[in-house]
Amino acid sequence: MTSEAGEIMEKLKDKKAEYEAIASSDSSVNLKDIDNRIITEVLGPERYGRVQFQGSGVNPTQYFGSNSQ
Repeated sequence: MTSEAGEIMEKLKDKKAEYEAIASSDSSVNLKDIDNRIITEVLGPERYGRVQFQGSGVNPTQYFGSNSQ
């Protein structure tokens, strides 16, 4: 794991612990889809044409290959 990936994992763990602490003291907090919310907060919104967690600038065609004949 790269140092950048390690930092992201730490941020994700910290944010999840933060949400769980809030939820344990506030019953109005909805934990549905918490993982998606945490990922969005840490990494930002999804960007069209990019594959998350694969480095900068990797697009779906580069990652998955081309289906065209």
